[in-house]
Amino acid sequence: MLKDLADALNTTTDYLLGRTENISSEQVEYDFNDPDLQIAFKDASDFSEEARQETINFINYIKQKEKMKKAVNQKTKLI
Repeated sequence: MLKDLADALNTTTDYLLGRTENISSEQVEYDFNDPDLQIAFKDASDFSEEARQETINFINYIKQKEKMKKAVNQKTKLI
């Protein structure tokens, strides 16, 4: 489950567990020092397996939505 969350956030499980300061091999744009994200991760530790999976699915949905928005914005700039 933690691996799924790390994949959804494009980071590593070691980073999520605080074992490393290296977010990932790619430069990730997320600010994990954001208090809202810290609270969300803390709260997620109490989630059921089903709720965690729903959360991961939602994060993946938002991630895809943002990719589409960026693609549309780039195409608009070209016109």
